[in-house]
Amino acid sequence: MTEVWLTYAQAGERFGLTSDAMRMRARRLGWRSQPGNDGRTLILVPDDTTIEPRARSPEGSHERTVERSAVIERFLDRIEAADVRAAKAELRAEQAEQRIERAEQRTEQAEQRADAERARADQLGERLEIAHGVLTTTEKRADQLRESLDTRETLLRMAERRAREAEDAAAVLREVAAAQRQTEAERKAMGLLARLRAAWQRD
Repeated sequence: MTEVWLTYAQAGERFGLTSDAMRMRARRLGWRSQPGNDGRTLILVPDDTTIEPRARSPEGSHERTVERSAVIERFLDRIEAADVRAAKAELRAEQAEQRIERAEQRTEQAEQRADAERARADQLGERLEIAHGVLTTTEKRADQLRESLDTRETLLRMAERRAREAEDAAAVLREVAAAQRQTEAERKAMGLLARLRAAWQRD
């Protein structure tokens, strides 16, 4: 079933009714209405709708019919004005709902971005903690290496001092040995001289 938006006049022409009668009939049938671009009210008419026009009133009741028509016209004008206000209110409500939906979408997107930023911040925090741990370990290792280097330098200085002391002691021993050799040589020379003198005296 297809539907079409028509003015009251267009719908009345389609079903053989006046605009006022079409307005009342559409209201009784509960058809949707909305303001058109030109300010006239539009009603949504199902394509397969059939409406039988009412029988005409006897000619004798013309004056009452005119009077009732005037009352009905005023009543229908108020109804149409109310319909227009209701349609505008419904349109504003739909627009407000659309704005609320867009705002909710933006809020959801903002929350998703915030969640993503928090996740990245957490990852950065974890990486920072790991880097801090590695730095701490590296600093401890560097301190250990410096302590080891200081210990080796101390041992090296001690070894160099001992080496110099050993060299000094060796020099002293060499001087003592040389003096001893000199003394031994002199002693041997004196003994040889004494033996020569003794031999000469015997001769």
